[in-house]
Amino acid sequence: MNKNKKSKFKSMALSASAIVGVATIGLTSLGAASAATTTEPTIQTANTTIKSNNQGLTIYADPQATQSTGKQLATNISDWRVTREAKDTSGNVIAYDLGNGQWVKASDLQQTTGNSNQGNATTKTANGILINSNYQSVQIYSNAKATQPNGRLSTQYNLWQVFEIAYDNTGTPTAYRIGTNQWVKATDVTVNN
Repeated sequence: MNKNKKSKFKSMALSASAIVGVATIGLTSLGAASAATTTEPTIQTANTTIKSNNQGLTIYADPQATQSTGKQLATNISDWRVTREAKDTSGNVIAYDLGNGQWVKASDLQQTTGNSNQGNATTKTANGILINSNYQSVQIYSNAKATQPNGRLSTQYNLWQVFEIAYDNTGTPTAYRIGTNQWVKATDVTVNN
């Protein structure tokens, strides 16, 4: 091969590899593309208290609770004031902000709600639990203590997904949360086994 042909061949090879390199830079894997379209949680102001049970739970920098700060809750404190809540598209709380963007996972905690006249209700997130209303028009309440009526269940449906359970001080379930501000008394329904 003469010198001119070798030079042209090298030039074409370099150009081709540069084009492939530029084309590769613009590509995004399907996994990365779907991760980029993940729905952001809804952030709402909250005025509640959560219990860590003196556990050194991980503190996160984001409301999705995916980016650890490398810090943990102090173990000499159990009750924590919540300033904001992060909720998924179904209205389930996924994380609590303890102030200054210090988020903890809702699934790691217990939440205390209620008012001063009626004491507190301890609640825990529920996964995969269904309750049966027997097609009855069961009373719905807006709070975990089931003291503020705000509607009734439809008689067209029988099974309802539970997102959170309220317990009394003996650990007995007293109410089930089936939606945002929608609680039913445990005595009015049965757990579907």
